[in-house]
Amino acid sequence: MTRQLTGSLEWTTDASRIDFDSLIGLLDAVIGNGLAEDYERFRSDPEYVLKNFSNCGFGLFVLHKGHLIAYGRVLSDDHMCAWLSGVCVHPDWRRKGIGRELVERINKRFAHIPLYFDALKAEVDFYEKCGIRAKPKLVSCAAASRDVPDMPSLPEGVTLVEGVPGCGWSDVSRLFNEVGFESSPQTVERCFGAGAYGTFALADGRLVGLVRVMSDDIHTSWIAEVCVHPDWQRLGIGTALLTAARRRFAHTTLYAAAFAAATAPFTKCGIPVRPNLVACSRKPLVSEPEGHGAL
Repeated sequence: MTRQLTGSLEWTTDASRIDFDSLIGLLDAVIGNGLAEDYERFRSDPEYVLKNFSNCGFGLFVLHKGHLIAYGRVLSDDHMCAWLSGVCVHPDWRRKGIGRELVERINKRFAHIPLYFDALKAEVDFYEKCGIRAKPKLVSCAAASRDVPDMPSLPEGVTLVEGVPGCGWSDVSRLFNEVGFESSPQTVERCFGAGAYGTFALADGRLVGLVRVMSDDIHTSWIAEVCVHPDWQRLGIGTALLTAARRRFAHTTLYAAAFAAATAPFTKCGIPVRPNLVACSRKPLVSEPEGHGAL
């Protein structure tokens, strides 16, 4: 946790300094449409703010004379990937370079891993200037409805297990490597820490697929990976895994970046393509983590 004073602005990662009214007031100023009223039901939870910025949630806040004027939030396992959940700057403080510096500091903090973001079309130019570029082969998908699909049938002998893999981490690592995600058993185990949720497909005890979701378990979730072993693809396992994730996180908005040529399983599970969003990302900026930087 760090704090740095720059001119009249203070940058901090200490979420305990942010109160409910400051956070919701900023969101309401940025998004509008009476958003603050929708959040009133959370006021009675004294841990609400901290829950949004703990476990896999990382926050960077900008204060002016102790008042919150901007923040950025990332969901990340800190080992394989990160997803920029959002950047909010109060309208009165825009065009002063604050949003740009927020993204630059977040880029530095997570320089050791890929960073993903779902940008509004009007925002793409800004994020591309920050090195987070639109990816034509990817599309943004999101599910905001609370309606959940029924679980599809699985091939004979295949079962889904939630929470723990039901096998060794070396098996999980092997599956990742089979589909092109290089990883070690040690890294994979760390990637299923607090705030990261897994559902695993087993065929007679052998791991053949998985879906991993990072979530604050309140408002926002992001599908980090859905993997099916090449020998078990086109059997409905991927659709079943996505449906399981959709049902588990039906109380949140569930985001995903899908290959443009492979959106059918997402749509079938109620996670449709969002034409107003653009899938953006950048590769790691450094080959090895350097103390994971400082926000």
